[in-house]
Amino acid sequence: MTSNPTKNFSYSKFLSQVTAGDVRTVSVNPSGAIAGTLKGGDNYTTQIPTAIPQNQLASTLKAHKVDVTGVGQRSSLLADLLSFLPLLLFIGFFIWMGRRGARQLSGGLMGIRGSKAKVYDEERPTTRFSDIAGYEGAKREVAEVVDFLSHPERYARAGAIGP
Repeated sequence: MTSNPTKNFSYSKFLSQVTAGDVRTVSVNPSGAIAGTLKGGDNYTTQIPTAIPQNQLASTLKAHKVDVTGVGQRSSLLADLLSFLPLLLFIGFFIWMGRRGARQLSGGLMGIRGSKAKVYDEERPTTRFSDIAGYEGAKREVAEVVDFLSHPERYARAGAIGP
C-alpha cells in the first residue's frame, strides 16, 4: 500500500476545492493550519491567512458537508510551570540583590549581633573591695573616702575638703 503525497494548497485553492465539493475532511489547529483529505483520497495542507477574517469558513464547510475537526493545543503541567520560571528568577534576583545591599550598608544581622561594644550601668558599680584585696594602698584610700562620705561633719570641723 502506497501513501498518497500531501498536496500543499494556497488558501484560495482550498476554498475552491471546498465549493467544488472535493474536500472530505478538515482538521483545523489553533494557529490556523488546515490539514485533511480530499474525496479522491489525497491528503492536503493549507494555512488560514491571519490578515483575513474567516467568519464564514465554518458555514461554507457545513454547507458542503465537510467533516470538520478541531485540534486543541495540549498543555502540560511542566510546560505551565516552566513558563513562570523566568518571572520567578527575575523576582528572586531582585530580592537577592536587595538583601545583599542591605547587608553591605548596615553590616547585616551578624554585624549587629557580633558587636564587641559593652553596655555600662552607671547605677551599679562593678568594682568591689574584694577586687582590690591585694592592694593595701588602694584599700586605705578607698576606706578614707568611705569614711569621709559616711561622716562628713567630722571632716568639715577639721576643714578638710572631700576628694
